[in-house]
Amino acid sequence: MNIAIIGANSAVGTELSVLLDRRGHDVLPVVRNRLAASFLRQFEFDVELADFSDPDPKTSVLDTADVVVVAARAGDDNLRVRSRTNRRLITNAVRATPRDGAVVFFSSISALGRELHGSQMDTVPGIRNYIYEKREAEGTFRDECDRLGKSGYTFRLGHVFGANQERTRDIGRTGKTTDPLAVTVDPNAPSNVVSTATVAESIVACGRHTAEPGRYTVVNDPQWSWDHVLRCYVAPGTTIRYFEPDTAESSGRLRQVIDVGWSLLERIGGDRLYPLRVRLPERIESYALAKGKREYVGTQIADLRQGRERDLHLSIFEHDPVRPESVTDTPSMAEIVGEEREMADAFDFPGVAPSPPDR
Repeated sequence: MNIAIIGANSAVGTELSVLLDRRGHDVLPVVRNRLAASFLRQFEFDVELADFSDPDPKTSVLDTADVVVVAARAGDDNLRVRSRTNRRLITNAVRATPRDGAVVFFSSISALGRELHGSQMDTVPGIRNYIYEKREAEGTFRDECDRLGKSGYTFRLGHVFGANQERTRDIGRTGKTTDPLAVTVDPNAPSNVVSTATVAESIVACGRHTAEPGRYTVVNDPQWSWDHVLRCYVAPGTTIRYFEPDTAESSGRLRQVIDVGWSLLERIGGDRLYPLRVRLPERIESYALAKGKREYVGTQIADLRQGRERDLHLSIFEHDPVRPESVTDTPSMAEIVGEEREMADAFDFPGVAPSPPDR
């Protein structure tokens, strides 16, 4: 099968290119610049240079594709410019897809909105904009496919894990630096994780037209629990200790706003925010200082009591479970982890993929 991947230089796009190539498919990575092309050529791919966000892109590169995967997205900081660029990229890709081919658009489970994010919709800045951006892009893709009679598949991808994925590396590195590893998550909660092997299998199913065109929530099915995910990717022999997530709700709108602001201050660093802090109302500044002292003391006491060396807490731990809508059968956990280990060894990917846990 001929599979073209627009935006193949991303972590997901690169791993999918290698994975599909190893499975015997003819993969054509399509990237915007020579730097990205040189990276992919290290894996011996014939790479095409084409920018589908251009008003008049080089679309002939897709003429022989059975499946076109749209994995690219605009990265401009300006929301309006980003929206306009994404619309152009999507419409150009759909128009260039051969009449009898399939076109797959990568969206995100974030488009589910409150079903995924829960109360974070009201307390975390930027989430609503990201949701609207994904939904707008999905609408553009659906409308263009309908207008041109193309077989279009929208993948609302879960949290992508695999041999070349950042989250995989983060968990693997953390497991190597501390034992026991303290994790703030419910180990039995569904993780919303999707493996690159599952995504690859779904792309092939679209190319074979064994699934109806439409929108799919693509996560591993059955869902992996967080315990399954962590025991797959931490260093072998690591002891994992789980701690209950803090589910306490902030009281009052003002406190919610302050809590969000405090989280932002923690990320940026107080030393760079002095000009802002001196202009804050005294009430907010006093609350922020007191909160910082309480959290610091509380963490120190908890570390002493529980013997914790480090907490692993990812924002994706806080998401509500979603319902999988599979394009095709999901590979087993043993198949997924085995394939990831082979790829990590063969292509020097820095991911960690030890033996799968018992399910």
